[in-house]
Amino acid sequence: MTRTDSKLAMAFGANAQATRLELCELTLEECGALFSDFRIGDKDGRFFIPAKFRTPERKAEHIAAWSAAVLDLDEEREDWSAIIRERLDGLAYCAHTTHTPGRWRVFVPYSQPVSPERHRALCAELNAFFPGADRCNKSKMQFFYLPSHAPGAAPDAFNTLAEGQLLHPGQELKAQTKRAPAAQALDLENLHTSALSVVGAMVAEGARAEEVYAAFTSQRPAMEAARGVNRIGQLLDKGELSRIIDHCMVEEGKKAEPWPDPVDPFTEFLVPSFPLDTLPKAMQTYCLEQSRASGFDAGGYAFALLIAAANTIDQRSRLQAGGSFDIPPMLWGALEGSSGAGKSPVMKAAMKFPQAIESKLLKESRAALAAWNGLSKQKQRKTPKPPFKQRILSDTTTEALAIAANDNPEGLFLSIDEMTEFLGRMDAYSGRDGGKDRGVFLKAFDGSQVTINRAMKGAPMVIDQLSLGILTGVQPQVLAAKFGQRHVASDGLYQRFLFYVLGDAGPADFRSEANAFSAANLAMLFEGLGELGPVTTRMSEDALAEFQSYTNQVRTISARTRSERFAEHLSKFPGFLGRIALALHFLAARGCLSACKAPVSLRTLSDAKRIMAALYRHSEAVYEVLDRASGATRSLAQSAMDAILAKEWQGFSIGHLTRDATHWEGNMDRRDREAALDLLIELGWIRDITPMKQAGRGRPSAGKFSVNPAVHSKFCAKADRIRIERQERLAAIQAAAAERQAERGN
Repeated sequence: MTRTDSKLAMAFGANAQATRLELCELTLEECGALFSDFRIGDKDGRFFIPAKFRTPERKAEHIAAWSAAVLDLDEEREDWSAIIRERLDGLAYCAHTTHTPGRWRVFVPYSQPVSPERHRALCAELNAFFPGADRCNKSKMQFFYLPSHAPGAAPDAFNTLAEGQLLHPGQELKAQTKRAPAAQALDLENLHTSALSVVGAMVAEGARAEEVYAAFTSQRPAMEAARGVNRIGQLLDKGELSRIIDHCMVEEGKKAEPWPDPVDPFTEFLVPSFPLDTLPKAMQTYCLEQSRASGFDAGGYAFALLIAAANTIDQRSRLQAGGSFDIPPMLWGALEGSSGAGKSPVMKAAMKFPQAIESKLLKESRAALAAWNGLSKQKQRKTPKPPFKQRILSDTTTEALAIAANDNPEGLFLSIDEMTEFLGRMDAYSGRDGGKDRGVFLKAFDGSQVTINRAMKGAPMVIDQLSLGILTGVQPQVLAAKFGQRHVASDGLYQRFLFYVLGDAGPADFRSEANAFSAANLAMLFEGLGELGPVTTRMSEDALAEFQSYTNQVRTISARTRSERFAEHLSKFPGFLGRIALALHFLAARGCLSACKAPVSLRTLSDAKRIMAALYRHSEAVYEVLDRASGATRSLAQSAMDAILAKEWQGFSIGHLTRDATHWEGNMDRRDREAALDLLIELGWIRDITPMKQAGRGRPSAGKFSVNPAVHSKFCAKADRIRIERQERLAAIQAAAAERQAERGN
């Protein structure tokens, strides 16, 4: 890009509430004019975002690349103009005062568009040049007001766009200026203020405490020469730097990604919501509309739709994950809920779309068979009988399943209201052939070749690939009663099911308006999946590395899990992850064959991991019932939540828990403590902001956590009850102690 033809992608909005954007490209000369044209009036007005958007909507996911970095110098001082010229000497930029006197904004264009991730890193590096700078771009999409000033104020602006060099994102930043940032940033009047700024910038970019210490220690000679040995010694040797790091960690915890809505822990099952944003927009809209109308859990609709989508894909498709690890798409999913929780309506709403495909197949099959039956006997002998095409089963025997599979190599989809109805026909529940049935279904989960032998049935039935997806409901208490029987098989059949625990039903709103196109859009999405045919794809290199890491982590967790049944279920998680990633990949491709054949990206795998992280807790809740045991994890998490509410903590350490939370004192099992903290994080109650992580698994005893502010407003009534109960307990303990003291006195 030359100086004369440089153009930067920009987006503009009318005001802070605007969601529609005006997209355009500006030359450097036009940028200089834009940032020297001040509007007189209030601060709120037109804004800009220096980025290229895929669509003109103000959403972070629509940003394709960034064109420039923007710095907000919000510490009010009179010498910003001189500091900007000195620190950015050599770079091309625009600088202007903002609506608040004494504050400046700096616009630094890139020599080429950069990804959102690289943009955030560059902004952090630039901010480190200026102690007192607001750390812009801490959110994934931040807008900036165009220049304005109050009536009577004296605005100022200047730029070096004509002579400066555009910031090159691929080169080290300090090499492009005439001043190295870190050493100079510390050479200010107030060492503590500058240290706070530099630490804050490093923490924002994920630096660990030891990395911050190393950065400061490397500059110790220069700092001592500039500021004196005693002051530097206090900073580095006497704990002040440690306190600064802790402070920045806490602040970063507050300023990180927006807090999720915290899960209500005062219900029967303590589980997180399904991460709706991992699914295509059409699915999200449909789930929210169905939930609003019915009052049933939106996450339940999302889970059922994901299972339905995975089982609509041609089950001969494969995701290659290294070596001989080929992953098919079909999934077995079970919705948990008592009567009235909405299992059947949720499944019915999800099955609407595969059923539409099924209706078309059945109509075509009946017509083809009718035409064949209308042929003469002679023509029938010369014309092969057309296969009966179908995808969905509501009830089946293994023989019927085999016949349907031979006619439908694309795979089959069993939809049944209750898992116990499905399992109840096998093993001890349905006579001598039950065990054979279980073996057939076990192979159907993996899409394996199956030979079915039955007495009085003639020749064996051989199916080259028997593939079956399942969507069902489950009541764990009923299932637990069957699992309690000593002769039940332990072959891992039910461990192949993913579980989702439906939240409590809320109020229904049958008059709620639905988008006229939401169901139609989702129907088109399913039609695209059904028409694809078999596709083989692979993981990208970075996704494969992440998948390998996940697999090894899960094996470690499974080996440490006390429940044998749950451990076996966990061992299936890498396969579940691959199947969900494949389904998300195909959904994103929207029926485009070339897009389906493209490698599964790290982003898609990360979305699948988020889904699996949520489903882990749902499975854990179900297996607690199946194993007739309530683990220590929930008890510890519940007592920590009580302490958070009762003490109104904004943040806390593990030490606070050992002093103020029941069951946390003493030599507890470290794994139980870790699991309880992980659960609190997944439920949206806390964030881990521990400054220094120790090597290996686990957190240091000085672990620090930030609390979601929403828990105090959402559960304030519960907090009042907890405080009253604690006061009553304390009063009872004090009364008992006084009584014992009186008895000893007598």
